[in-house]
Amino acid sequence: MPPPSDADSPSGILALPEELLVHVFAGMDLADRHRGLALCCRGWHRLVCSSPMLLRSVSVSIPNTPAFMTRLRSLCQWLLRRAAPHMEQLRLRLSHEAAGAWNDVESQWWRLDFTTTLAAAMAACGMHGRLRDLSLQLDIDFSIHLGSWMAPLASLQRLTAALLTNLQQLVLLPRLETSDEEEDDGPWEQLCSLTCLRMSGFSTRAPRGLGALTQLRSLHLARPSGGDLFSSAEAELLHEALPALQHLTHLGLELVLLSPPASLASLRQLRSFGFLSYEDSDDPEDPGQLPAGPWVAGLQRLAGSCSLLTASLPVLEAASQLQELGLLVVVDSEQQAALRILQWAAGRPALRRVRVECLGRLGSAVRRAVSGAARQLPQLELDVYQFEDPPWLDEYDWQAVFPDLPPVPSCP
Repeated sequence: MPPPSDADSPSGILALPEELLVHVFAGMDLADRHRGLALCCRGWHRLVCSSPMLLRSVSVSIPNTPAFMTRLRSLCQWLLRRAAPHMEQLRLRLSHEAAGAWNDVESQWWRLDFTTTLAAAMAACGMHGRLRDLSLQLDIDFSIHLGSWMAPLASLQRLTAALLTNLQQLVLLPRLETSDEEEDDGPWEQLCSLTCLRMSGFSTRAPRGLGALTQLRSLHLARPSGGDLFSSAEAELLHEALPALQHLTHLGLELVLLSPPASLASLRQLRSFGFLSYEDSDDPEDPGQLPAGPWVAGLQRLAGSCSLLTASLPVLEAASQLQELGLLVVVDSEQQAALRILQWAAGRPALRRVRVECLGRLGSAVRRAVSGAARQLPQLELDVYQFEDPPWLDEYDWQAVFPDLPPVPSCP
């Protein structure tokens, strides 16, 4: 049924200027716009289906239903006919779990159909050379790797997806974020244009060829809580690669190492560093400390546990440019350590912001230290957060730690 005709003299919301309507519509889900707004009147139908501003950023989720492939084909056709000429950002989430219940022939045909259709959608996106940011979240019951059909996406500036094979198709890509559940070494050394790399997953490791990515400015390596730390060989690979990354300004290491690598001292351009590791009060191993060296003098933002920061206070005396400090997941047994760090922070006139994240109630001594630091440094912004339950470290809110600049573990 075609949308109803507009009234001769529109009133109320129908009389709003198109620029304002587009701004309002942009805050609504794509499906809601097409299922509801487009049916209200011809003017809204035209805006929803054809406004370049509404088509610049597209977010689509196709759930696990019998109509999955029908909806995926429909999406591909819509991208080709409507969105692709204007689209700059695409967030695509596909969920399907039925293929494993079929026989081998049916499953193979379904996978071929799925891959072919998805490849056609990507080709449509790359046809007009406008797509800059692509996120692919594939919750499916079989492995799929992005291959030669990524080649049309020459304009891509940022890709968020599962770890890829055939990375040579992405040699011009500057930003890559992967969530990997399968080990895959790939020709990383070919990605010489990468300036930002974020890898998270149980199989995350420093990729072989990391040292060849000399243009990297932001690097984040993370494993989920419950996963294992890097093996000694994996840790050594990272240690050997870091000295080659002399353009690195942001580094985040999350649940991958027991202590910061000594080669951190070679990164003279580093400005932001975040580090989290497992900390067991019954574990006799020393959590280590930040390595000394000229790199400390240029450090502006630092986030870590109380044990790491306390052990590193002598080294941090050289951090004359330190502006932001984050105390992460402070537990009850670390209250005295937190107090010592806050007392140290009160004597750092360059500091502008301190964030304390405490599990449970903050002790009275720490509260007094917070108040004292606030009085001593009136320009200091002090944020104190208390949690009843520990946050999942692999979902840590690093953006809250460093809100004014690119977060440590994420791409700027």
